[in-house]
Amino acid sequence: MLEFVSLLPEKKNRVGSFSGGMKRRLSLAVAAVGNPKIILLDEPTTGLDPKVRSQVWHLIERLKEGKSIILTTHSMEEADVLADRICVVSKGKMKCVGTSFYLKKAYGEGHRITINLRHREDEHDVVSRIQKMFPGARLVDCRGGSLIMGVTDYQELLNLVKKLESKDSMGLDEYELKKSIRAWAVSHSTLE
Repeated sequence: MLEFVSLLPEKKNRVGSFSGGMKRRLSLAVAAVGNPKIILLDEPTTGLDPKVRSQVWHLIERLKEGKSIILTTHSMEEADVLADRICVVSKGKMKCVGTSFYLKKAYGEGHRITINLRHREDEHDVVSRIQKMFPGARLVDCRGGSLIMGVTDYQELLNLVKKLESKDSMGLDEYELKKSIRAWAVSHSTLE
């Protein structure tokens, strides 16, 4: 198991001298001793830097083969990466259960479009123009000259992207909208 978690060269060293990431990898090795069918992990990567967290996630993925791993975490990113099924619990009550894809589709805003504005004072104007053209778009976040809009309807998202990319003649609303935007990007909804 030490070889599995890349700690074989450290086998004679005291655990007290290990870094946080090494201790987490050692904990995974200890949990997997005896090849159990079920492994319980509680917050396996809390406090780790992104590089070490990614290494531990990779180890957990490899451990999953032929086993059931029950993992508790506050990190929705961790749940998204590792879980085949996710159960969200709030105040001791189960709120929803499903795959990452199902939860994003059922409870997320579909896709997000992040818009960087040329001038911060254009925030309200850009939001109202987008919502006028695409009533299903909703403001998710707005700070520092950047907007994040949630778009649940895929066709509406495609139409918005076409408007932003269009070089053809356009109406005043489209012209004013494009004039206010420095850059934009589309991404999937997150579990967060």
